[in-house]
Amino acid sequence: MRPILLILVAAAAFLVWDQIANDGHVLAGIQHSYNAAIDFASENSIQITFNDFAKR
Repeated sequence: MRPILLILVAAAAFLVWDQIANDGHVLAGIQHSYNAAIDFASENSIQITFNDFAKR
């Protein structure tokens, strides 16, 4: 149970740090990269879903 709590606390700390110190630039970069991948895939008739990532 403690490792799960540690991961949750680390994720929460990252989100708070990103919003306070970086004005959300890190998450915006991640979202931009994800959207670029989706746009690339849609142009080439490739469908990307979260199930594709979960199967690996």
